Amino acid sequence: MATTKQTLDQRAMLISLSIPYWGGKAGDERMTDDIVAARKSERDAIETKKLLIAPAALNTVKAARSRARSFLFEKTSPWIDGGTRVLASAFYFDTMEKIREFHTEYEQAVAELIRNYPKLKGEARKRLGDLYKDEDYPSAEMLKAKFGWDLKVFPIPASGDWRVDLGTKDNAAIQKQIDEQVKQACAVITRDLWARLMTPVSKMAERLKDAEAPFRDSLITNLKEITGLIPAMNVADDPKLNAMAKQVEALAKFDPAEVREDGKLRKKAADAADDILKKLAGYIGEK
Repeated sequence: MATTKQTLDQRAMLISLSIPYWGGKAGDERMTDDIVAARKSERDAIETKKLLIAPAALNTVKAARSRARSFLFEKTSPWIDGGTRVLASAFYFDTMEKIREFHTEYEQAVAELIRNYPKLKGEARKRLGDLYKDEDYPSAEMLKAKFGWDLKVFPIPASGDWRVDLGTKDNAAIQKQIDEQVKQACAVITRDLWARLMTPVSKMAERLKDAEAPFRDSLITNLKEITGLIPAMNVADDPKLNAMAKQVEALAKFDPAEVREDGKLRKKAADAADDILKKLAGYIGEK
C-alpha cells in the first residue's frame, strides 16, 4: 500500500489503449435512392449501410477487442479526459502481461479473418446480389492495416517536473494549473471507486430483500473482486474509502449457499447489506 507521503505520480501512471478495427459496412447511394423513391422521403432523411461480409465473421475480432477493453477498464480508473485511464503502479506488471495476451488473441483473430477474406467476399456476392460492388472491398493488405493496437503508457504530470523557463510568473501559473489538474483527477478517481463499491452492495441488498429472488454466487464474488482492487486503486489515498472497503469485505464473507438455504441468515445478510448501502450513500452524497 502506498504511503501518504507519496504523490499521485508516484502511485500511478496514465495508460491508453486504442484498438481500431474494420466494421465491414459501407453506404450505397443506389440503395438509398431506392428507399427514398419507395417511401417518398427526403434524400437527407435517411442513411443506409450494407453489411459487406457476414456479421458473424467479425465476432471473434470484436470479442477479443471487447475483452481487452473491459479488462483495462476494470483495472484502471478514469482520468480527466475520456480516453486515458489511471493505472495503479501495483497493477502494472500483471496488467501488461494480461494486455499482451489480449493483443496476441486479437492479432490471431485478425489473421484468421484475413485468411477467410477471399471466401467471405465470394459469399458476399450471393448475399448482396445487385448491391455487391467490388470497389467496396479493400485489398487484403489494406484490410489488415485497418486493424490496429496502440497501447501508450506515460507518467502523470507533476508540477515539480516543469522544466521550461517561461519566466517566474508564467512558470508558477503553469505549475498551479498542473496541481489543479491532478487534484481534479484525484476527485474523479475517488468518485469512480466509490461508485464501483456501491454497485455490488446495492445489487445484493436489492436481491436479498426479495425472498423469491434468486441469490447467485456472483453477488458475493463481485464484492470480493472490488474490495480486492480498491486498496491498490485508491491512489488518491482516501482513508474513508479504504475503511468502507473493509466493511464491504466483511459483507462478502456470507456464504451464498447458506444464504440460499437459511431464511434467517438471508434476512441477516439483507440487513447488513442495507446498512452498508446507507453508509455508502451518505459518503457519496458528501463528494
